[in-house]
Amino acid sequence: MPNIYLKQNLAVEINSNKMMSNVIQSTFKFLEYDPEDIKLLHKHITDGGHSLDMPVKEGKFSPTASEMAINNVVGLIEEIRTSRRQMRYGKKKRLVELAADKSAEYGMLSMNQIFPSMSCNVIVKHGKHRGANIGAETNLAKNHVRICLPVTWYNRIWERNLSAVHASDGLRFVIDVKEKNLSRLNQKNIIVFRAKYLKVYKGKADEESGWIMMYETDSKPVVALYNDFAKCESLIQRRIKDRTLDVLNAI
Repeated sequence: MPNIYLKQNLAVEINSNKMMSNVIQSTFKFLEYDPEDIKLLHKHITDGGHSLDMPVKEGKFSPTASEMAINNVVGLIEEIRTSRRQMRYGKKKRLVELAADKSAEYGMLSMNQIFPSMSCNVIVKHGKHRGANIGAETNLAKNHVRICLPVTWYNRIWERNLSAVHASDGLRFVIDVKEKNLSRLNQKNIIVFRAKYLKVYKGKADEESGWIMMYETDSKPVVALYNDFAKCESLIQRRIKDRTLDVLNAI
């Protein structure tokens, strides 16, 4: 229901701006303002000019009448600018809220799939949790963990198939990644991330940091994770080789 109200309010704002714009254009036409006159008036407004020294074109109307009409135009222009700023802010805010909701939803889904025996509380660093630290709170009871994800988790991690990555000793839930520009590996189509992830062993959760390397293919990407950079690179090379052999054997 709130989304319906948001759309209705947005439609009202757009229609109102169209109406005010039509009034402005009609006033310019009635006062016989040409493009240069409009440009001068616009410059006066953007420079923060006072209404008392507003440029008024001499014409067939009294200065007082023309000034009143122009003051009305200026008020409408400022109202439109304010409305557009608010709409841009509102759109950005809604997009952030949608991203946060998706990250929380799919973060919980991924955790339940990877570690079904764990009791997990997933939050996102946004809104009432904007002061929380991204990471895992693991010093809790056995089989329980709290995780704070970045707002962009869904776009940067879930959609890139990085939420669950196989390490050499089991699955990890990826909490956050930061892509690194390493030309030597990038030239081989290997993307490198500095990463923060969660390991669970015998009901005990531990947050770890290390490296993730991803080799994108036409199907599912080849991914490797290791705390040590050199070992991670060795693992991704082996997995790329194994994937290539699998493809060749399937031909």
